[in-house]
Amino acid sequence: MKHTSLIVPVLLLAATLGCENRSASPAPGAVGIVELDKVAQAMGWLTRMQERLGSQTQNFDVQLSGLKTQIETTINAERRKIGEHPTPQQQQQLAQMIAVGNNQLATAANQAQNQVATLRAQMATQYRDLVRPVARRVADAHGLSIVLAADAGQVLSYNDSVNLTQAVIDALQKNPPPDPFAAPASQPAAAPNTAPAK
Repeated sequence: MKHTSLIVPVLLLAATLGCENRSASPAPGAVGIVELDKVAQAMGWLTRMQERLGSQTQNFDVQLSGLKTQIETTINAERRKIGEHPTPQQQQQLAQMIAVGNNQLATAANQAQNQVATLRAQMATQYRDLVRPVARRVADAHGLSIVLAADAGQVLSYNDSVNLTQAVIDALQKNPPPDPFAAPASQPAAAPNTAPAK
């Protein structure tokens, strides 16, 4: 099962795993394959990445809902203030207030989406940087000079003999790094601009 919401950006960033310099001298042009989605699942990182993204998205949803309520409260108070028979000027002022409120809500929503996208990209980079040297060492041990990500959509076919996925998983599990995707303690997500309309 593919997890296109998270793993695909990871794979796009990690598709050139084997481009760094190395000390060993494996056979030129020999290619190894790593299925990065399976590595992420086996290490439990995929779940934690999804949890962090879900938690941040949920926090932003709550904040945006609060902003929407504040804006609606301000507008309704203005409606009550001007009464049932507003003047043309009051109608225009109310329309402007509604437009400002809608713009603030849209801006805050865009900020939230951008921050979620930034977190996703940061975790993708962490994943790439974590897997690359391990994949490189495994490839060197197998006499391979290039490592490709099978999930990146650029590998049409390969023989299982060059699939290094399980060897990479075994290497990571033998010497597991500190959990790179654990949610930071007591650090809530930065809030988008949620100032109410005035």
